Amino acid sequence: MPDTKPRVLIIDDEPDSVGLLLEFLAQHYTLMVSLDGEDGFRKAKLGSPDAILLDLAMPKLDGFETCRLLKADPATATIPVIFLSAHAAQTERLEGFAVGAVDFIAKPFTDKEVLARLGVHVNTVMRMRKLELRLASSETKSAVDSHGLLFEHACKFLRDHIGQVLELEEIADALKTSERQLTAVFRQRIGMSVYDFCLELRMEAARQHLEQGEFQVQRIAMLVGYSNAGDFTRAFRRRFGMTPRAFRQSQSGAATSEDG
Repeated sequence: MPDTKPRVLIIDDEPDSVGLLLEFLAQHYTLMVSLDGEDGFRKAKLGSPDAILLDLAMPKLDGFETCRLLKADPATATIPVIFLSAHAAQTERLEGFAVGAVDFIAKPFTDKEVLARLGVHVNTVMRMRKLELRLASSETKSAVDSHGLLFEHACKFLRDHIGQVLELEEIADALKTSERQLTAVFRQRIGMSVYDFCLELRMEAARQHLEQGEFQVQRIAMLVGYSNAGDFTRAFRRRFGMTPRAFRQSQSGAATSEDG
């Protein structure tokens, strides 16, 4: 029976650190291990892991250089990279995010912290991959039937109006169709309701805004259609397992003054 667990690549030259990670991650993930950056980059291209745990201080290529290589190659650019390092000052964290990492975990780490942070990023990858497959499948069919065209137009309309809270009737009227037909198309194409698809779009947009760090949580809530920051926080926590503020702190490693 094939192994369906998500794949994680560990790139770390410290045997003790690698051994500890293997001990508590093996139950949840299919693991690959590399002891230096060059080999890690090769294994990432060949193995297509769902996430990478990357040590910072290594011979040959350090973690920063390895991350730059990963982000420069189209085959590995979208894999989330999480730094592991005993050097976790703000300067190292900021440089890590500047080269493309999504998170930074200080050594010595605990199993709960690694599992929690890794889980957030792997779960996001898996959800988006399923959604992309559904969308790709529906787009292939859309060229040959009117339902496909309606679905394409609906997806574009919803993306263009992501900051507005629209009733199903309003969406159907804008697309010149019926609520019943619109609901049936979404169920057939991606197995989701229109509401669930809108929520997925809004939460993914919110995640990207939080990672970019341009806006406060209140502003992000409004951008994705929430007039009440508390409602936004509860929706985000249900989707990602943490509040927007906690998610942003996990990205930046620095406390913020926002109330998520």
